[in-house]
Amino acid sequence: MILAALPTAANAAGGLEVEADFAIEEGREVVKIGEPFKFVVIAKHPPGGIALLPSPLDLGSAVEERASARQHLRNVEGDVEIDRYELELIAFDRGLVTIPSIPLALGATTAATAPMELTIESGFEGEELAAVSSTEAEAMQALETLVAQNPPPQAVMVDDWTLFWVLGAVLLLGLVLWAARVVAKRREAAKPAPPPPPPRPAHEIALEALSALRSAAHLERGDHKTFYTELSAILRAYAGGRWSFDSLDLTVDELIDILRARKTDGLDLDKMTHLLRLADEVKYAKFVPSPKDGEVLLDDAVGLVNATRTQQRPEAEA
Repeated sequence: MILAALPTAANAAGGLEVEADFAIEEGREVVKIGEPFKFVVIAKHPPGGIALLPSPLDLGSAVEERASARQHLRNVEGDVEIDRYELELIAFDRGLVTIPSIPLALGATTAATAPMELTIESGFEGEELAAVSSTEAEAMQALETLVAQNPPPQAVMVDDWTLFWVLGAVLLLGLVLWAARVVAKRREAAKPAPPPPPPRPAHEIALEALSALRSAAHLERGDHKTFYTELSAILRAYAGGRWSFDSLDLTVDELIDILRARKTDGLDLDKMTHLLRLADEVKYAKFVPSPKDGEVLLDDAVGLVNATRTQQRPEAEA
């Protein structure tokens, strides 16, 4: 049984203080399997940044988060900024369940909540609960008791040729498919396969996507979140394609660390970092820059791609 007032799990590191707590609705005393419940993570830190929560969360096999229900709220108390994440969790195991540590990052500073435990009860009641929680022999006896109220079915024996017709149809269909496959293979073997098209350079794909983003006019309609989300995705995809690594699911710090370790001639890492961090603030902190700022960032993104695009070899030009 979980009550509304529970102890808070907290931790702190380098000016980033995080805490977590359950938020059970008033009047609700039990968390059951399959029923969502609230879990709140709060990060307090100096002003000038956003404490980012990973998405998705790794909570193990017993608990999962409904990512679509996550809410992020920001507040200021004196010289302290507060990022509040309201999560909706669902438990799938009955008994004592542990909510593992949940990390947050403020730039290069990270901190995590302490693990917390809660008891999850089954949604079964009465005779059903006795059946699922008993031993195998007891469960069989309980299940027989549950169904004993229904009269036993009466069997009526008739000649049924359905199985033979089904087997014959399956055999005939198998022969037809086998013959068609043999003919198709012979035809494919008789003609040479066309060579695959060469892969498109990463800068062509990125410049094409940036041009489409400019034409979409999201900023003119006030849709800043869509604009910055697409801008961040284009830059991430270009970095991964240009320098050959999986870049879409990395945090900004992880992506920049990989780029810093590679040979990236012409890449302005500071400008790249600024673009990605600003996009995250718009996506997660509801920060709203001016349309002019968006146009400038879009021009900067085009400049980053052009400055690091793959150089065409002389023989290819000839």
